[in-house]
Amino acid sequence: MCRTPPGGRRYRRRQHRREGHASEGRPSPHADPVWLHPGRGLKVQAGRNGRAVPDASLARSDAFAGHGEWSDPDAVLMAVEVTSWNSDTDRRHRQEKPRVYAETGIPVRLLVDRAESEVAVHSEPGGQRYECVRTVSYGRDAHLPDPVGITLQTEVLKDWVR
Repeated sequence: MCRTPPGGRRYRRRQHRREGHASEGRPSPHADPVWLHPGRGLKVQAGRNGRAVPDASLARSDAFAGHGEWSDPDAVLMAVEVTSWNSDTDRRHRQEKPRVYAETGIPVRLLVDRAESEVAVHSEPGGQRYECVRTVSYGRDAHLPDPVGITLQTEVLKDWVR
Protein backbone atom coordinates (compact mmCIF):
# COMPACT_ATOMS: atom_id res chain seq x y z
CA MET A 1 0.00 0.00 0.00
CA CYS A 2 1.34 3.40 -0.93
CA ARG A 3 1.02 6.15 1.65
CA THR A 4 0.21 9.55 0.24
CA PRO A 5 2.39 12.28 1.76
CA PRO A 6 0.56 14.91 3.84
CA GLY A 7 -1.27 17.42 1.69
CA GLY A 8 -0.76 15.34 -1.44
CA ARG A 9 -2.97 13.33 -3.68
CA ARG A 10 -2.27 9.93 -5.14
CA TYR A 11 -1.43 9.63 -8.82
CA ARG A 12 -1.74 6.56 -10.95
CA ARG A 13 1.53 4.60 -11.15
CA ARG A 14 3.27 4.96 -14.51
CA GLN A 15 4.37 1.81 -16.25
CA HIS A 16 8.08 1.54 -17.03
CA ARG A 17 9.45 -0.48 -19.89
CA ARG A 18 12.35 -2.89 -19.47
CA GLU A 19 13.47 -2.81 -23.10
CA GLY A 20 16.58 -0.69 -22.62
CA HIS A 21 14.96 2.54 -21.47
CA ALA A 22 12.62 3.53 -18.68
CA SER A 23 10.14 6.38 -18.81
CA GLU A 24 11.29 9.99 -18.84
CA GLY A 25 14.48 9.13 -20.74
CA ARG A 26 16.18 7.39 -17.83
CA PRO A 27 18.03 4.19 -18.74
CA SER A 28 16.70 0.87 -17.52
CA PRO A 29 18.99 -0.86 -15.03
CA HIS A 30 18.38 -4.05 -17.01
CA ALA A 31 20.01 -2.70 -20.18
CA ASP A 32 23.54 -2.22 -18.77
CA PRO A 33 25.28 -3.10 -15.51
CA VAL A 34 24.50 -0.64 -12.75
CA TRP A 35 26.68 0.48 -9.87
CA LEU A 36 26.12 2.15 -6.57
CA HIS A 37 28.31 5.26 -6.91
CA PRO A 38 29.19 6.63 -3.44
CA GLY A 39 29.18 10.37 -2.76
CA ARG A 40 28.71 11.52 -6.37
CA GLY A 41 27.94 15.24 -6.59
CA LEU A 42 24.77 15.99 -8.56
CA LYS A 43 23.57 19.17 -10.21
CA VAL A 44 20.01 19.61 -9.01
CA GLN A 45 17.32 21.98 -10.19
CA ALA A 46 16.53 23.77 -6.96
CA GLY A 47 17.59 24.09 -3.36
CA ARG A 48 20.94 23.37 -1.78
CA ASN A 49 22.55 25.95 -4.10
CA GLY A 50 21.91 23.74 -7.11
CA ARG A 51 24.08 20.94 -5.74
CA ALA A 52 23.38 17.76 -3.74
CA VAL A 53 25.54 14.84 -2.70
CA PRO A 54 23.59 11.67 -1.90
CA ASP A 55 25.38 9.01 0.11
CA ALA A 56 25.17 6.90 -3.04
CA SER A 57 23.60 7.05 -6.50
CA LEU A 58 22.45 4.00 -8.45
CA ALA A 59 23.31 4.45 -12.13
CA ARG A 60 24.90 2.62 -15.06
CA SER A 61 28.50 1.72 -14.42
CA ASP A 62 29.73 4.30 -16.95
CA ALA A 63 27.17 7.03 -16.12
CA PHE A 64 29.66 9.49 -14.67
CA ALA A 65 32.75 8.68 -16.76
CA GLY A 66 34.54 11.85 -17.78
CA HIS A 67 32.44 14.06 -15.52
CA GLY A 68 34.00 16.53 -13.17
CA GLU A 69 33.03 16.90 -9.53
CA TRP A 70 29.34 17.56 -10.35
CA SER A 71 27.26 15.40 -12.68
CA ASP A 72 23.92 15.77 -14.41
CA PRO A 73 21.35 13.63 -12.50
CA ASP A 74 19.58 12.25 -15.60
CA ALA A 75 21.42 8.92 -15.36
CA VAL A 76 20.50 8.40 -11.69
CA LEU A 77 17.93 5.67 -11.11
CA MET A 78 17.96 5.98 -7.31
CA ALA A 79 19.45 8.31 -4.69
CA VAL A 80 20.40 6.62 -1.42
CA GLU A 81 20.67 8.40 1.92
CA VAL A 82 21.66 6.99 5.32
CA THR A 83 20.74 9.12 8.31
CA SER A 84 23.51 10.31 10.55
CA TRP A 85 23.31 10.69 14.30
CA ASN A 86 23.55 14.50 14.34
CA SER A 87 20.74 17.01 14.82
CA ASP A 88 20.95 18.21 11.20
CA THR A 89 19.56 14.89 9.95
CA ASP A 90 15.89 15.81 10.25
CA ARG A 91 16.15 18.97 8.18
CA ARG A 92 18.60 17.62 5.62
CA HIS A 93 17.48 14.01 5.10
CA ARG A 94 13.77 14.27 5.83
CA GLN A 95 12.90 17.72 4.47
CA GLU A 96 15.46 19.21 2.05
CA LYS A 97 16.78 16.25 0.09
CA PRO A 98 13.47 14.49 -0.67
CA ARG A 99 12.14 17.73 -2.18
CA VAL A 100 15.33 18.37 -4.15
CA TYR A 101 15.48 14.83 -5.58
CA ALA A 102 11.75 14.83 -6.45
CA GLU A 103 12.06 18.21 -8.21
CA THR A 104 15.05 16.87 -10.13
CA GLY A 105 13.01 13.83 -11.22
CA ILE A 106 15.14 11.08 -9.69
CA PRO A 107 12.72 8.11 -9.91
CA VAL A 108 13.48 6.44 -6.56
CA ARG A 109 14.92 7.67 -3.27
CA LEU A 110 15.93 5.24 -0.54
CA LEU A 111 16.31 6.52 3.01
CA VAL A 112 17.96 4.17 5.50
CA ASP A 113 16.78 5.68 8.78
CA ARG A 114 19.03 4.44 11.57
CA ALA A 115 17.22 6.42 14.27
CA GLU A 116 13.84 4.84 13.43
CA SER A 117 15.22 1.41 12.39
CA GLU A 118 13.34 1.56 9.12
CA VAL A 119 13.77 2.03 5.40
CA ALA A 120 11.67 4.51 3.44
CA VAL A 121 11.27 4.07 -0.32
CA HIS A 122 10.16 7.23 -2.12
CA SER A 123 8.88 6.93 -5.69
CA GLU A 124 6.75 8.70 -8.27
CA PRO A 125 8.38 12.14 -8.20
CA GLY A 126 5.69 14.74 -8.74
CA GLY A 127 6.88 18.31 -8.50
CA GLN A 128 8.12 19.15 -5.03
CA ARG A 129 7.66 15.73 -3.45
CA TYR A 130 7.45 12.02 -4.07
CA GLU A 131 3.83 10.91 -4.42
CA CYS A 132 4.47 7.46 -2.96
CA VAL A 133 6.36 6.71 0.26
CA ARG A 134 6.60 3.17 1.59
CA THR A 135 8.20 2.50 4.94
CA VAL A 136 9.29 -0.88 6.29
CA SER A 137 10.98 -1.82 9.53
CA TYR A 138 14.43 -3.37 9.47
CA GLY A 139 14.09 -7.09 8.88
CA ARG A 140 11.29 -6.81 6.32
CA ASP A 141 11.84 -6.80 2.57
CA ALA A 142 11.57 -3.44 0.80
CA HIS A 143 10.48 -3.43 -2.84
CA LEU A 144 12.30 -0.80 -4.89
CA PRO A 145 9.99 0.02 -7.81
CA ASP A 146 11.00 0.46 -11.44
CA PRO A 147 13.28 1.60 -12.86
CA VAL A 148 15.27 -0.09 -10.05
CA GLY A 149 12.95 -3.11 -9.85
CA ILE A 150 14.52 -5.16 -7.05
CA THR A 151 13.62 -6.30 -3.56
CA LEU A 152 16.01 -5.18 -0.84
CA GLN A 153 16.44 -7.52 2.12
CA THR A 154 16.89 -5.36 5.22
CA GLU A 155 17.61 -8.02 7.86
CA VAL A 156 21.30 -7.06 7.93
CA LEU A 157 20.37 -3.46 8.80
CA LYS A 158 19.37 -4.57 12.28
CA ASP A 159 23.12 -4.51 13.04
CA TRP A 160 23.11 -0.73 12.48
CA VAL A 161 20.87 -0.03 15.44
CA ARG A 162 22.55 1.72 18.36
